[in-house]
Amino acid sequence: MKHFNTEQLIMYVYNNLPPAMARLLEKELTTNWVLREKISIIQESKQLLSEQPLRKPRKKSVASILAYAARANNKTKLSEH
Repeated sequence: MKHFNTEQLIMYVYNNLPPAMARLLEKELTTNWVLREKISIIQESKQLLSEQPLRKPRKKSVASILAYAARANNKTKLSEH
């Protein structure tokens, strides 16, 4: 019985798990009802997320992020000299 972590299960649901590991997970799904339930919950969450409209971030949020990036960039430039 192979144990899969949450990240691997999410990768599987989004078809990003390496093929060999995906085959192992699919084999485990045939006998492991707890794993099937976890996959089902992740699939439901994925579906719910895809149904949500995307919203633009607030201008204040973008400005804060850009200001932080600029400060971090300045610190990096200063430490290079």
